[in-house]
Amino acid sequence: MCAKRRTSKKQLVDFASSFFSDLRLDNMVYGVLIRSPLSRGKIRSITHPQLPEDYFLYTAKDIPGSKTVSILGTDIPLLAQEEVSYQGEPLAILVGPDKLRVQQYKKEVSIHFYREEGDLSATDMSESQDIITHRIISGGDDAELLFAEADIQVEGSYSSNCHSSYCGESVGGLALYKNDTLVLYAPVQWFSQVRCSIAAGLGISPEQVEIRKTLVAGGGSASHWYSAILFAQVAIATYLCGKPVKMLFTKEEQGLYYERPTPVVVSYRSSIAPDGKILAMIVSIIVDTGIYNPFIQELIDSMVVAAVGVYNPPVYKIEAYAVRSQTPPTVLTLQRIDSQIFFALESHLHEIARKVGRMPHDVRLLNHVSHPISPYKFNFTYLERVVNLVVEKSSFQRKYWSYNLSQNDSIEKKLSSPVSLRGIGISCAFEGSGFFGAIRYISDLTMKLTLEKDGTVIIHSYPPSPSVQGIWTKIVSKELDVEERNIRIDGNFPVDSEPLYPAGFFGNVGLTTQLLRKACAAIQKKRFQQPLPIHVSRGLTSTQKKQWNQENFCGEPFFSTATGSAVVEVELDPYTYRTIIRGIWIAIEGGEILDRERALATIKSAVRKSVCELVNWEEMDVNDIYIELLSGSKEPKQLGGLVYSLLPSAISSAISSAYNTEILSIPLQNNYVYQAFSKKEADSPSLDSEPTVPAAEDLQ
Repeated sequence: MCAKRRTSKKQLVDFASSFFSDLRLDNMVYGVLIRSPLSRGKIRSITHPQLPEDYFLYTAKDIPGSKTVSILGTDIPLLAQEEVSYQGEPLAILVGPDKLRVQQYKKEVSIHFYREEGDLSATDMSESQDIITHRIISGGDDAELLFAEADIQVEGSYSSNCHSSYCGESVGGLALYKNDTLVLYAPVQWFSQVRCSIAAGLGISPEQVEIRKTLVAGGGSASHWYSAILFAQVAIATYLCGKPVKMLFTKEEQGLYYERPTPVVVSYRSSIAPDGKILAMIVSIIVDTGIYNPFIQELIDSMVVAAVGVYNPPVYKIEAYAVRSQTPPTVLTLQRIDSQIFFALESHLHEIARKVGRMPHDVRLLNHVSHPISPYKFNFTYLERVVNLVVEKSSFQRKYWSYNLSQNDSIEKKLSSPVSLRGIGISCAFEGSGFFGAIRYISDLTMKLTLEKDGTVIIHSYPPSPSVQGIWTKIVSKELDVEERNIRIDGNFPVDSEPLYPAGFFGNVGLTTQLLRKACAAIQKKRFQQPLPIHVSRGLTSTQKKQWNQENFCGEPFFSTATGSAVVEVELDPYTYRTIIRGIWIAIEGGEILDRERALATIKSAVRKSVCELVNWEEMDVNDIYIELLSGSKEPKQLGGLVYSLLPSAISSAISSAYNTEILSIPLQNNYVYQAFSKKEADSPSLDSEPTVPAAEDLQ
């Protein structure tokens, strides 16, 4: 059933060789969550008219321990006690031996609320919002005054509501309680938080929680923290009923609560010189967090850092707001939230180039020139090289001018032309590894290494992704001159010393990899001077910790930064009015590339997934993908999220160029060109959806 890699008297963490959804234990029952049909209200009762024997309904009053768990200072209820905060909030757990009957009885559960003035139904959710945190920075002269007096003004408001699909097994877990120990089989990533959440809910010691990590399908989840709540709910059910409980989300639940899009609205207002130089830039960011998100301050800070991208306006004002709404909590992580900012910024740069009549890549390089007023220190040494590379490989200049000769024509005239309708777009972005703005996660980060007497090297870490694990093995093998088969990763930690955060947390893979190299160097220095085994541990130096000033919000925000540029060429199918991607060219400076083939495969996979997300998972073939990886700096850099920041704006800019209409919102519908054409007689046709969060001026 589950292959253990080690044996010990008290195994608190184990790594299984199965998916949890494939496991079945004796006397196992199935659990489902009963959710609130309203977004706000006081609970009067939760009952079932007549449950058969061996079927049980548990509510908050049945929880043996704490009814809420704390995640980074945010208190989150395991089950709603008296008041409901959002539609779909878990109210109870129903368990039983028959999977189909459990789903049937779920529909028969009666939920009654006290009637009060001001209760909100599902359609009223957007009306209840308040600011929970914000960040405002500025530099140079008065940006508002410069914009008001500018001869050339470019402004636009861009909304995004994209989500990341899990694409793996159903979200859930399997748990049993025996011999005063809670055993959890699940694709756990954040061990310490899961252990603490389960212990708090059951009122037991963390040492009584044993985790068997099962295999992860589809590359893992975007949510580290949301899983901790779900696993605690499964633990409560098995503790109360005395039988193993398996809980799996339905496809609908997964889409609504585990893959929930995070609505973001970004507004740009820039004063522009005739040559396309940005004189002043004003940015307003608004993100809807749902009812809560424990990482919202880090997410807001990350968006502010990304707001001007790879550019350096001499005058700027950036403001970002997080608003709470009566909607399910957001689970998007830092690595993906930046992509929505880059979509808005790069779309804004495309519009600037169009307005001043210059090549889009020239405008980007013109505004890349550094200014001392910039609050952030980045190493974008290779940006010009990657931009020129994709421009050359894609024949961007020739195609751009050719496709835009008729840019003043209406979409109706373009569609009636015998010439194929094509467009091409370009974008630039960066991806930071090890965000120092999240210093409480980064400052305590360490990498531990042991050289045993028999020559075996042990990396003390929870196993990262297979690609990262391969990189780590190659580094240790090269640095210490040992065979790869003699290198292993050991994730068996005592509870009081296990890592506080998962591998890859907040994009820190590049940082942990660099710490691994330092640990190897330390062992190499000691291996012939002291007896084996040798244990070393390396973390951030005091100098590195000081390179970012969180109070003044300035300095070097990332441990390392990868830069990239992308060009996308599209064509309109004249019969179906659907968009066809003719080619995608991507150039990335990713530091030392230790496994080029795997890196290329990972990037191509991300390209296809990003395109699917951009068109709401409708089919869009992507066959011609050209990738150039530049090995600039010596250290490996994180590349996983860079594609998601590059492609949305490159594709939307190409479509905008082809159809002579500005794209202001993602995701796109693949048939939106036909919809726009069919509405050509409307007074104000629009291809964009309305923003789901308030405008910036409404928050002042």
